[in-house]
Amino acid sequence: MINILKTNKWIELRELVDEKKGINGYVYSHEKSCDGKKIVILPYRNQKGKFEILLRDELTPCWDLNKKIISSLTGSVEKNNSPLETAIIELKEEAGYSITKEDIVELGEMFGIKSSDTVYYLFTVDLTNKEKGKATTDGSKLEKEAKCFWTDNFLKAQDPFVYAALIKMLKHFKQTNLDFKLI
Repeated sequence: MINILKTNKWIELRELVDEKKGINGYVYSHEKSCDGKKIVILPYRNQKGKFEILLRDELTPCWDLNKKIISSLTGSVEKNNSPLETAIIELKEEAGYSITKEDIVELGEMFGIKSSDTVYYLFTVDLTNKEKGKATTDGSKLEKEAKCFWTDNFLKAQDPFVYAALIKMLKHFKQTNLDFKLI
């Protein structure tokens, strides 16, 4: 049985009770606004033989109110979109790149932490020969003030999904015989 402890339009705090399985009050969060579904997209490019990834420098209030944090490009899956469609939309909104479903590579899905039921769908895309356009943003102040940048120094990132996506990208590169050196 699931009890709702606290709720608003964005998030619910839930308590799971299943006495038969010995679960007597497991508390976790559920992101209502996206039904617990988020995307992470970590684009890459070959810049004169050097592997670079596209990261984001943005204020993430729950991590730090006073400085921007280097992270992956993310987004919430809206009701009428699939995770793949959301990744395409978010790449345009946050970085200004237009891609198609055929361009994108699905890297699988994962959970973030044990106190949340949110599923993260991971994607990558090769933007080596893609033209950058204007980032459309979602209209929020935080997104308007954020910026994306190319780097070969992914160790600057403080977002664990950067590293999770990189590990899954390595598997993809191995399977497709791409020869990129990450370090």
